[in-house]
Amino acid sequence: PTALTTVLGTQFGVQAGDEATEVVLVSGRVALAPRAVPEQFVVLEPGQMSRVAAGALPATPVAVDLSAALAWTGQFFFRATPLPEALAQLSDHYGVPVTYTPALADEAISGTFEHEQPLEEILQALAATLGAEVRRQGTGYVLVR
Repeated sequence: PTALTTVLGTQFGVQAGDEATEVVLVSGRVALAPRAVPEQFVVLEPGQMSRVAAGALPATPVAVDLSAALAWTGQFFFRATPLPEALAQLSDHYGVPVTYTPALADEAISGTFEHEQPLEEILQALAATLGAEVRRQGTGYVLVR
């Protein structure tokens, strides 16, 4: 591996190879440093990603879309994600239209769900936190409040 990752009470994803190590932070804090120079570290905050290439210092942490950056984990990560954005990701993944009523347009959600979970199960969990309900609409779903 090209880097040291120190857990500081957190949830994160790591992709490590011979040429680079990439860390995406979901919650908590992580320090990322090159193995050869551990005192040259960056600290990631939730929703950030950094990378250490072989022989290099860590890249400045940048904000990332957690679900996209961690898609390889088989999970959806929503952290204060606007509802329209989260539903678009679910719709794309499951190939089923998912919409919402205007009363929900400004809502944001947080949660972690497995890609293998049934779509309706995820939608029911989201609806419960939003004080909404899930209704079938044609071949898809609509969240209603």
